[in-house]
Amino acid sequence: MSADKIVGQLILYYVGKIGCVILLAIVMGLLSGCSWLFPKEDNDYSRNLTDYPGIEYDVHFNVVGDEFLESFIETNSKLELLRNKPPISSNALRYRVVQDVKNIRRALKHKGYFEANVEAAIDIQASPKLVNIAIETGPKYSLGGFSLEILDHDSNVDITPSKLARVMEIEVDDPVDQDKIFEANLRLEKYFKNHGYPFVKMEIPDGKADKDEKTLNVVFKATLNRARQYGDNFIKGIKTIDSTYIRNRIVWQKGHVYDDREVERTKRNLIDSELFSAVMITPLEEAVGEEVPMTVDLVEAPPRSVGAGVEYATSEGVGGRLAWTHRNLLGGGEIVKVEVKGSQKESKAIASYEIPDVFIADLNFLTWIQARYENTRAYKGQVYETYAGLNYWYMHHVRASLGLAYEHSKLTRIVTQQDKYFSIPATLLIDLRNDAINPYKGWRLFGEVTPYFGKLGQSKKMLRFLLNANYYLRLIKKDVFVIGFWGRLGQITHIHNKDIPLDKRFYAGGLNSVRGYGFQKISPTDIEGNPTGGKRLMEFGVEPRYKISDTIGVVAFVEAGSVGQAESSSSESGHYLVGYGVGLRYYTAIGPVRFDIAFPSRRRIVNGKSYDSAFQLYLSIGQAF
Repeated sequence: MSADKIVGQLILYYVGKIGCVILLAIVMGLLSGCSWLFPKEDNDYSRNLTDYPGIEYDVHFNVVGDEFLESFIETNSKLELLRNKPPISSNALRYRVVQDVKNIRRALKHKGYFEANVEAAIDIQASPKLVNIAIETGPKYSLGGFSLEILDHDSNVDITPSKLARVMEIEVDDPVDQDKIFEANLRLEKYFKNHGYPFVKMEIPDGKADKDEKTLNVVFKATLNRARQYGDNFIKGIKTIDSTYIRNRIVWQKGHVYDDREVERTKRNLIDSELFSAVMITPLEEAVGEEVPMTVDLVEAPPRSVGAGVEYATSEGVGGRLAWTHRNLLGGGEIVKVEVKGSQKESKAIASYEIPDVFIADLNFLTWIQARYENTRAYKGQVYETYAGLNYWYMHHVRASLGLAYEHSKLTRIVTQQDKYFSIPATLLIDLRNDAINPYKGWRLFGEVTPYFGKLGQSKKMLRFLLNANYYLRLIKKDVFVIGFWGRLGQITHIHNKDIPLDKRFYAGGLNSVRGYGFQKISPTDIEGNPTGGKRLMEFGVEPRYKISDTIGVVAFVEAGSVGQAESSSSESGHYLVGYGVGLRYYTAIGPVRFDIAFPSRRRIVNGKSYDSAFQLYLSIGQAF
């Protein structure tokens, strides 16, 4: 082959290569829209559809029939909910109207209006466009009857219609409300789980409307999956905690009929121990036979914790507390706690140790040692105290305790009084409140009887009695509107007034007492106007609480108290002083932050000077009682 042909073929070869590269670049440029290949014009015609101006509209509802439904209809109207997001075209508006008609019809049927007629029209000439929705509600259906159908025929359940109505909390002739029907279905499921059927399955209730009678008959359907008894317990997830501690918290017993309430109580016992960050209790559904194994799956929480608190009162100043706790010292749920508290009136440190399940479950041994310094208008000085005793919890709501304490005090009010004595405090607590920090239903009763023996001035013995009671009346669901009541009664006997240790006498007034009066200000006084305390105490109060929102609440309160030196409520034993005020509550995850301002109904004059302040301010965490 000649040199010319060779050179020509090489030229053709490389030209072809270059052409292919150029062609490939052009195709890629077309696909990617590269600006270097196709320069962008000054005017950008690409626009996001959401940038187009929407079609503004108004909605008018014309309700014929039950006019009280208008607000309910507006709540369920997508046209109302999406008015701030107008559609971008007339067709989009028409589509929204069609869907809204369907939503309103569905919502009305949900409330028992099965014959409701809903029609819509759009006035396109109006500006903005007007959507008219005409609604004829028709009659509201009532519950004509209800029954229970057991789908697995091997299960034998005897439940009368009257009992069925009580369980589901519905009655014949009740207005139809599908929400209440589904709630009744859930209550029925819970009933079966509480009476031996852990694996019950509830179907969606069937309803048949009778247009002539304007009633709805409902059939509830359940698959019970046989009655079961508790079997063996399997505990999972524990690493540092002895399984005996968990088993002592289990409420149910092997061989007994399954009851979901016992499962919930067991879960609450474990959660309240604060040893676990997660608790899951499940029956094993695949179990064969009548006994069902129970799985307790746990996630341990860090055993150590630090707590802090702060409060303020006009007459007591700023106060705070700091606590360190170890809840599983030796692996059996032993609790060690060190706490310090301080304010302008009192400073104290306390260390305690508690051993759970001594001899039997829920019988705990508690011992503590305490040192405190108090500086009040009534007295000042040091108190050293130690205690050891047993307390027993019954079903998480009842606690009884009995112990032995020794106290050495050196307190001064005009003269110094030193006392050394033993005491045998016995207490009983019944707490049926729904919550300890923010209760809105239930009640609490606490009683304490303590005999004292030893060096008590010229006396050798003393008996001190104290009773506290709280009650909460809920007027609107949950904690929207609650009225709280509280009372306190105390009595000291078998000792002369002058021999009663200064810190064991009764005083009233202050943060957790009659808030209209300063700390310890409700008390007989000496010639210098200092509180002397008394043998008898009576206090009571009422506090309506209203929650404006999920986080804000307001309260008002009226309280009264009396402290006297006689052993009976005679005319010479003290007069009642009344305080009143208002407060603000800010609800948080750890409890309500409360701010109260309180006023005395009568400002007293002692030694020619005003004894009571015009008002008292309080700031703390948690309700007053």
